[in-house]
Amino acid sequence: MPPSPEPISITESLRRYHNSPQYSEDSLIFRGFCLLTSSIAVIAALHQMEWPTYGFIALTAAYIGNIFSYFTRKSRNWTVKILISFYMLWALFDFFQELAKETDTRLPLAKLLILLYTGHSFDVPRRKDLDYSQMVAFILIALGAVLTSSMTYGLYMLAFTISAYATCYCSYRSERRQYDETVKLHFSRQKQNVSAKHAAGSLFTKAIASVAVISAIGFAAMPRYQSLRLQSLPSSWNTRLNFPAISRGEIILPNSGSGSASDGKNASAQGGDLLSFDAIVDLDQRLTLSHEKVMLLRSNAECYLRGVAFTNYDGHHWRVDKDLQEITSTDSPLHIPQLFFGDFHQRITQIIQIERDMPNLVFAAYAPVNLYMPTNTVYTDKAQNLRVPFILEKGTVYSVISQNPAHSQQSMQFLGTLYRFNKQDAAYVAKYQKASNKTYKRMHLHEHLAPFLQLPNSVTPRTKKLAKEITKDAKNDLQRALMLTNYLRSTYIYQTPPPPYPRDRDVCDYFLFEAKIGHCEQFATSLTVMARSLGIPARYVTGYVPNHYNPLTGYYEIRASDAHSWVEICIPPVGWIEFEPTAGQSEEPMLLPKDMEQANMFEVIGKYLAEMIPPRYLENMRLLQRAFVDFMSAWRWPLLAAAILFTAFQILKMLYKYAGKLLSKADREESWNALTAGLHSFAKLARRLIPRQTVSPQDIVSEQYREIMIALQRQGCRRQPSATMRSFMERCTAELDIPELRAVYMLWERQQYGSALGSFSREEERLWNDLTASALQKLKQKKTEKQHEQHL
Repeated sequence: MPPSPEPISITESLRRYHNSPQYSEDSLIFRGFCLLTSSIAVIAALHQMEWPTYGFIALTAAYIGNIFSYFTRKSRNWTVKILISFYMLWALFDFFQELAKETDTRLPLAKLLILLYTGHSFDVPRRKDLDYSQMVAFILIALGAVLTSSMTYGLYMLAFTISAYATCYCSYRSERRQYDETVKLHFSRQKQNVSAKHAAGSLFTKAIASVAVISAIGFAAMPRYQSLRLQSLPSSWNTRLNFPAISRGEIILPNSGSGSASDGKNASAQGGDLLSFDAIVDLDQRLTLSHEKVMLLRSNAECYLRGVAFTNYDGHHWRVDKDLQEITSTDSPLHIPQLFFGDFHQRITQIIQIERDMPNLVFAAYAPVNLYMPTNTVYTDKAQNLRVPFILEKGTVYSVISQNPAHSQQSMQFLGTLYRFNKQDAAYVAKYQKASNKTYKRMHLHEHLAPFLQLPNSVTPRTKKLAKEITKDAKNDLQRALMLTNYLRSTYIYQTPPPPYPRDRDVCDYFLFEAKIGHCEQFATSLTVMARSLGIPARYVTGYVPNHYNPLTGYYEIRASDAHSWVEICIPPVGWIEFEPTAGQSEEPMLLPKDMEQANMFEVIGKYLAEMIPPRYLENMRLLQRAFVDFMSAWRWPLLAAAILFTAFQILKMLYKYAGKLLSKADREESWNALTAGLHSFAKLARRLIPRQTVSPQDIVSEQYREIMIALQRQGCRRQPSATMRSFMERCTAELDIPELRAVYMLWERQQYGSALGSFSREEERLWNDLTASALQKLKQKKTEKQHEQHL
C-alpha cells in the first residue's frame, strides 16, 4: 500500500499559488472593444436614469481602472483585490439602503451594477475577467431598454450590438490564441486567407444584417396582450426632487406668467388643448389642435385619461370647484380617498411620462387611489380632480393606480351586456339602487352629489322636456343615462371646429334645437345638462383619449389632438361611470386595439408608420400605388414571362453549381464515365446560357482543364495511383509529344494552389486560352490519327 501524501501547509499553498504562471490578456484590440461595449451600456443606463450625480464619476473611474489593469496585468495586485472587496461590500450595503427607499427596484439594481463594474475594472488581467465585464454590460443594456420609453434608445442598441459582436469575436480568437493567424472567408467566391482585421470587417456586415432581420421578424411576431403585467411603478427617478411650489391647488397653465389661477382667457398657453384644462372653459371658443406629442402612457386596461372634472355651468362656461382639500404624506405613494369601493371596481395601473410642459394636473384614469409622484402634497376637490403644487415639466414621470368602475365582471353584469338592457337587467339595477339608497344616505352622499345637480336659469324648459321624452320608458337612472347618450350619438352631427354660437343663447339649447352640429364640448355639455335636469348627478370632464399606440415602444403617444370631453354620471352603488355622447367616437375607449392581441404585428406596425407620414405625402403614395397597380395590370403577361425566365436562370445556375461539385469529385477520383461526361456537357451548355459575370474564373478554368483530362483518358492515358499529377502530365507530354500539356498543368497548378487564388491576369488568361485550345486540337488530331490507323 503506497504511503499517503503529506498534507500541504497553508504557507506552501500560498507560495505555490504565488509562483504559478499568470496568464494575462495582452490584446489591446480585445480590451478596447470590451471597454467600448461596457461604456455604451453604462452610458445608456445612466441616460435612462437621468444622469445621477455618481454617473460621470463612475464612468471616468471605469476608464482609469481599465488602463490601470492593462499595465498591471502581469502582477497579482493583492492590495487592489482587497480594496475592491471592501468597495463591493459597501456597494451591496448601499444597494439594500436604496432598495428600502425607492419604489422602482430597477434603479437600485442599475446603480449596483454600475458600481460593481467600476470596481471590477481595476482588476481585469485575464480574458475571463473581461468576459465578466461583458456580462454586466449585457444586463445594463437590457435594464436601460426596460426603463426607456423612446425609440431613440434603438441607437444605443445598434451601437452596442456592433461593439458586442466585435468583442465576442475577439474573445473567441483570444481563447484559441489566434491573434496573428489568418482567417478563411468561407462565404467568399474566392477562397481567400486574410488577416483577422479584414475578416472581422467582412463579418460585421453579414452578422448585423442577420441579427437585424431576425430581431425584426421576432419582434413583429411577438404577441402583445392587454394585461401588460405592469409590476414596477416608476416616478421621476429622483423621488425627493423638490419642484418649486407655485400653486396651492389653483390650476396653473404653463407660461401663464403668474402664480394665480387663470381666468380662461390665457392666450400664452403652449397649445389650444391646454385651454380645455383651465379653471374656466369657454364653450364658445373654437380651437384647432396640433399633433404635438404631449405625454406617453402605458396601462394594463382601457381607460380615459382624465384631466379636469367641472362642477358649475352658467350657459356658456364650465368652472371647477374651489373648495380644496389638501392631502399630504411623508411616504410614497400618496393615498387618495374615494367614496365608492367594492366589487364594481377594477385596478388600473398607469405610467405617464410628460413630453411637454403641462398644467399642474394629475392626468389619470378615474378613480385614482395611489399616486407615485415626486411630491408630498396633492390637492383634490369635490369633483375628485388631483392637482400638484408645481407645473408638470417635460420629462416628469409618475404612476397612478386607479380603481375604475365598469371594468370588473360584477359591474359588467350591473351595466348589462353592451349597455342593452332587458327586463331582468332593469330589475337587477333597480334592486341594487334601492338597497344602496339607505346606505349612501347614512354616508351623506346626497350632500356630496348636490353640486352636480346644479343648473343655471339659462337652461330652457324645452331642454328639460326633451330629456323627459327621451327617457320616458326608462326603469332606472342607468337606463336614462344610456338613452340620453344614444340619442345624442344618433341624432346630432360631429364637426370640428363647429360653427359659432350666439352669445345670447344657452349653448345646450342652441346645440339641441338650432345648430344640431357641434364638437365634443357641446355633446358632453348637453348630456350633462339633460342628466342633471332629470335629477341624475353628472359632471363635464376634459382629458385625453389615447388613440396612437406605438408598437415599437409599447407606449401610447398622446397628442394635443387627442384632447376630448366626455361625461361622468353617478349610478350607485357602482359610482361615477364614464359615458361617451359624441357622435363618431367609440362607445368606450379601447386603449389596446383588438389587433394588438394578435400574434402578427406587421399590419399594426404598418399602420403606425403610416400615421407618421404627412397627409399630402400619403396621398401621393396612394396615387403611386394605384399607378403601380395599373402598370402591373397592363404588363402582367410580359412581367410574368420575365419572372419565369429569371426563375429558370436561377434554377439553371443552381444546377450548374451542383454539377460543378460532382465534376470536382470526379476530377479528384478520375472516375470518368457516361454520367460524368453527360454532366460535363450539361455544365458547358449551362455556362453558355448563364451570364458570364455570375460564373467564377475558377469554374471556367476547371471546366477547360477537365476537357483536357477527358481527352487524355480517351487517348488511353491513365494516372497510376502512385503517380503524382505533375509526373502524370510529364509522361503524357513525352508520350504524345504535346508540350502545351506541361504548360497547361503549370498554369492550372498555380491557379489552384498559388497566390493567384482563382484569378488570372489578362496576359495569363490569353495564354491559358491559347494553350488549352492548342492542346485540345492536338489531342483531337491524335485521336483521329489513331482511329485511322485502327481502320487500316
